[in-house]
Amino acid sequence: MDRLEAAGAIPVAKTNCQEYSYGILGDESAFGRVINPVDPALCTAGSSSGSAALVAANAVPLALGTDTAGSVRVPAACQGVFGFKPTFGVVPVDGVFPLSPAFDTVGLFASDLGVLTTAFDVIAGDVSGEAPDLSAAIGLIGSGERTIDVSLFGDDDSRARDLLMTVPDLTITSANGPTLGELLDDLAPIYDFIRLYEAYEVHKDLFAEHAADYQPGVAKKIEAGRDLGEAEYRKQLDALAELRERSLSVFGAADFLLTPALDGPVVRWDEIDSGSAAKFMRYSMPFNVLGWPALTIPLPGAGVGNGNGVGTGASSGPRAVQLVGRPGGDRDLLAFASRLG
Repeated sequence: MDRLEAAGAIPVAKTNCQEYSYGILGDESAFGRVINPVDPALCTAGSSSGSAALVAANAVPLALGTDTAGSVRVPAACQGVFGFKPTFGVVPVDGVFPLSPAFDTVGLFASDLGVLTTAFDVIAGDVSGEAPDLSAAIGLIGSGERTIDVSLFGDDDSRARDLLMTVPDLTITSANGPTLGELLDDLAPIYDFIRLYEAYEVHKDLFAEHAADYQPGVAKKIEAGRDLGEAEYRKQLDALAELRERSLSVFGAADFLLTPALDGPVVRWDEIDSGSAAKFMRYSMPFNVLGWPALTIPLPGAGVGNGNGVGTGASSGPRAVQLVGRPGGDRDLLAFASRLG
């Protein structure tokens, strides 16, 4: 936040979110649920529900959030705005109350990709301590011959191909299907253990004194990490490092990945069930585990808010895809995204 303020940003609000950012549905907060500006009947997702909502309602051009398993990208997809999770570790998390330090990432919401790109440039800077001139580079690093993998769409890749058809010098492939499928199978148990262990360690003193004050679902998640051992945690951290190294082979055959943003449509509040959270995180959580940059891109044609906090009532809700790049390739990813139309 300090970097944004130094660049001229003016903070105007602190927004509502899932309690302690622990939950992807955005359904538990002492202040109640956030209202989805697209359609109040639709789930906002979480944890950074309120940040996405202010942008979706055109109340602010830019908002900050945190993303540990999709908590920026999933609310962005549910509310029809851009949501960006940078490469793990690129943006400082100083001052952020942690959930799971192995995966926590500061992210950005915006309705305009140019605004989001400028803001990322400010908060990330570069190794020299000076923000590079991205406006000069944007026409270069995202251009030229590129290959994008759409394997995770399976046979239903029409959304991907429609979005990509206007990009010249682009090869669309599904060559990484087996590799990506194996990664998805391998990373979920690693994520589950590390997140449960770290969240309990973060909260254990506070929870011991104030357990009754936590939202019930959040308390249940914290309690689930109580008896996990440190030896197994260290083992899982080693497995995480090995997985992150092995996964880089994906970029031998592709420059970017394009995936669904959610596994299915935006769910209504009254339709949430025991499987809803997993569907929301299906395509977002893997890139927290791997640490790769990922951008939720809203698609036109469904569930657009009117800018006054009231949706059009479109029953299909917002639609979105997710663009993923190689670790450290954040600016390249954002520049490439600027070419999609």
